[in-house]
Amino acid sequence: MIITPVDSKSDLFTVSDIIPQSLLEEINRLDLYSIPWTKEQWQQEYNRKRLKPCSILQKVDDIIKSNLDKINEITLMNAEGCATGFWLDGPGFTMTSHIDNSDVFASMQLFLLDCASCPGTKFTFTGADRHVFDHQKNTGYIMINGLDQHHEVAGSVP
Repeated sequence: MIITPVDSKSDLFTVSDIIPQSLLEEINRLDLYSIPWTKEQWQQEYNRKRLKPCSILQKVDDIIKSNLDKINEITLMNAEGCATGFWLDGPGFTMTSHIDNSDVFASMQLFLLDCASCPGTKFTFTGADRHVFDHQKNTGYIMINGLDQHHEVAGSVP
């Protein structure tokens, strides 16, 4: 697992190589559209499904939780636990610039599938681009939430 701050603010980090290749291959074989799902709270109007846990996704959850101490050490957070959610964004999905709910202390987003034409996530700071996380398998970000963590989908899902 590689975690690196994107700048000196140390509240936004790139993440890569957290999921083993063998598990990524299992995920690639999943028929994601056959997994039971629900609508994401406060996002009912979006073309987004929150996948319900299955054995393979549970493995991802276990890996993230087993790395929480290392994540805390690198990011200087003091998270005592974490919850995972798995989203499947459908065609046309996009989300405009926003900050997350203040109840969210931090979040980590990982791209688990290849999709060269899928948008990543763009962060801005005081109206200027801060960092764009491209949609690349086994990469993503950790964001410590705050009033200046404006982010959006950098396009729309094909």
